Amino acid sequence: MKKTIIKFIGRLIGFKINKFNGYNIFLFNLPWVFCPYKWLIFLQESMIKDIGLEKARKIFYDAGRLQGSFGVRLYKEKFNIVPDVNDFSFFVEQAKSTGYGEMKLIEKDYNNWLFKLETKSPKAKEYLRVYGKKTYAVDWYLSGLIAGAASYLLNRKFEVEEVKCIAKGDDICQFKVKEIKLEEMPTMQELYKKYIEKNLSSTINVNTKSEVFKKKQHLYGRKYFYIDKNGAHLMKYDGISTQMSFLVALKILYDENNKGKIFVDTGIILGKALVDDNEQELRSLKNTKNRLIYSLSLLGLFGLGQFEVKKYDEKKGIIIIELLQNKFAEIYSKIWKSDKNKRIDDLNIGILKGIIDSITQKTSQVEEKECFIHNNKNCIFEIRLFS
Repeated sequence: MKKTIIKFIGRLIGFKINKFNGYNIFLFNLPWVFCPYKWLIFLQESMIKDIGLEKARKIFYDAGRLQGSFGVRLYKEKFNIVPDVNDFSFFVEQAKSTGYGEMKLIEKDYNNWLFKLETKSPKAKEYLRVYGKKTYAVDWYLSGLIAGAASYLLNRKFEVEEVKCIAKGDDICQFKVKEIKLEEMPTMQELYKKYIEKNLSSTINVNTKSEVFKKKQHLYGRKYFYIDKNGAHLMKYDGISTQMSFLVALKILYDENNKGKIFVDTGIILGKALVDDNEQELRSLKNTKNRLIYSLSLLGLFGLGQFEVKKYDEKKGIIIIELLQNKFAEIYSKIWKSDKNKRIDDLNIGILKGIIDSITQKTSQVEEKECFIHNNKNCIFEIRLFS
């Protein structure tokens, strides 16, 4: 197959068929999410501190491997493509469409099934800027993404090692891909496969669009969402665009190792940053409730869902927020057998706390009262305010 055809399809996918409605992001009728780099690297650093470098690396790597495998599968089956194993442009374009920049194949050895790829990873650049030079490579998710994609594409098992990294002070991020014997994650793989097959055939309605989405889209025009060699960009945020199942896989794999609260802490950082980044617009609103409503509507622009304020009584110190069609909880419950008493929406709990603490200038306690895993269509959060 000609490389130009693969490149055309890859770019068409990356730029044209993402569907937005201000609440969710969809690609091939599957929910996606936009993850800003600053959030992603904070989560990674928090996980290192919580469970150690090697365990954290494996979690991000395995989540990437799952995404890489099913990402290539989606592209192949949607367009009925059988890529030539000698033509890596299919995968290179797919990596670009997620926001990892221009990737080049610099070495290939089909006799020993050994390859080398390189890119100037935007995430590694941001890592270096925020945390300074590291002694280890940091692109664990991308390494797993390459391993999963190559394994599915070439029908073999591959391991990927990042041998050079910008975060270590190198001028490039370089990945060594070699064939190995590797056990897959059969349970999660099979369950997620069924979820994808069901949703690929469904129809997503994105005709109803939020007012904030319309305003932001009008303000930014073509720059509302775009992808280039420096990554994926949503308004003024730089990050990666990936399936919502990436966050689900991170949560499942992390919970198997530890019961900590890093997703709550990460959500708090994200919520506070969202308020800070939109301070000027929030100041123009009349009261605290309107600022909260506006802040919650911004979450939908990242694909996190439609949050609605159902009750707001600042005097009594209580707020009720409903999250309609929580795609994270839906995917979690469908691909993983979860304890009905288990709390899974740690990230949203943290985000809500970060936003509410910043806007009200009070300390809040957020509790999820109802969730998709309890067979509820929507999720209900109760917030108590303390002076």
